[in-house]
Amino acid sequence: KQRFSDLTVGLTEGWWSFKDHHLRPHYALLTHAQWQHLLAEVGFTESALIPGPERTGILSQQTVIIARAPAGDEARITTPWLFLAGQDEIGARLAGSFRQRGQPVEMFVPAEEENFATRLQGHKYRGVVYLGALDQHLAETNSAQDLQAMQQRFTGSVLRLAQAMVKIGQANLWLITRGAQSVDGEHTALEAGQAAILGLSRSLVLEHPELQCKRVDLNPQPTSTEIDALASEILLSDGREDEVALRAVRHVRR
Repeated sequence: KQRFSDLTVGLTEGWWSFKDHHLRPHYALLTHAQWQHLLAEVGFTESALIPGPERTGILSQQTVIIARAPAGDEARITTPWLFLAGQDEIGARLAGSFRQRGQPVEMFVPAEEENFATRLQGHKYRGVVYLGALDQHLAETNSAQDLQAMQQRFTGSVLRLAQAMVKIGQANLWLITRGAQSVDGEHTALEAGQAAILGLSRSLVLEHPELQCKRVDLNPQPTSTEIDALASEILLSDGREDEVALRAVRHVRR
């Protein structure tokens, strides 16, 4: 850490805008040890620093990091994703798509009053994907009380999950809904029960940026390509968009 950096590039936009506070809680730069630990966590088998950490002086602040990617059967990522699924088959299909891409997945259907703090304690995940609301739909026969109960169940579950993740320092939360927001030109009714999750998630983004909470809304009517599109959205995310609607084309919030 050097004050020279803070007084030069530290004045540029974005230097202090990092959100992965579980990884770097106080400063934008990572130490040598943090970089090597991170590379090992995402699947690299070896890494080297040039010059090494034993160097002193100004050269010790300039480092080239070389890492070896695993090959063949060794190319496995050991840190899993956690899927919180509903009663439908979307969780299983998405897990299958992840595993085909070499991404390990753990999945369970949370109970109505699931203790997420206990479930997550002692575990580390590449990310947490909440799919629990996808199999819940309102019908014309549902009353206002039914809508309120559904919203409380979903938002309560997401809130407890977010609180547990904040407590243990787990980041990268994905909330998946279907037809919860309107896209230009659509004339379908919104899933009001799921829409409440979007409102809560926008508050989470502001109050707990360390969660890296992102939202993906699927097409109101299931499509044959949505599972692969959703897997790509999650796995290939560059972090620039935190609210996406997947329709015939990809929409982002502006």
